[in-house]
Amino acid sequence: VELMNYMLGREEELKVAAAPKAETKIAVQKPAQELYTAVPWLVNRKSELKDKTVVSRVDWNVPSLNSIIRIRASIPGILQVIKSGGTVVVATHYGRPGGKVDLKYSVKPLADILKRLLAEQGKGDIQVNFMDESVNEKGLQEGLKARIILGAINILENTRFSPGDEKNDPAFAKAL
Repeated sequence: VELMNYMLGREEELKVAAAPKAETKIAVQKPAQELYTAVPWLVNRKSELKDKTVVSRVDWNVPSLNSIIRIRASIPGILQVIKSGGTVVVATHYGRPGGKVDLKYSVKPLADILKRLLAEQGKGDIQVNFMDESVNEKGLQEGLKARIILGAINILENTRFSPGDEKNDPAFAKAL
């Protein structure tokens, strides 16, 4: 199940990925400029997350490093997993590097932004572990798996560094 994060500025109806082929609709009214995450399936599964690792495929493909809306919107869902005793592995993309490593498209600056946002929310004690590798068509390499820090937010390098992500390859999706 993919965590789906949304930003709201007025009353809207959200569709939330609760399970394959199942939808939950929520109506919310909140002040403009605030961000909310709709992940109701987590509320009833807190105990199921303890000592588990959740891979969260998020869209942090921000138009510029000054635009942090998407990163900020993903924080509540990520924190829910951490508060429940789980570990988060974030997989995201940034830019269009063409399926090869191009460090100008590294997500390391996005990990740094997440650290800053957590600190602003008084959650600076939560560890953010940037991993300089990502998933390929064969999955996580054993060395990378060993570097996942339990109870932390682990951020994989740009998934678009893999040709499989650029091509929407089913083998890549399965590996992820």
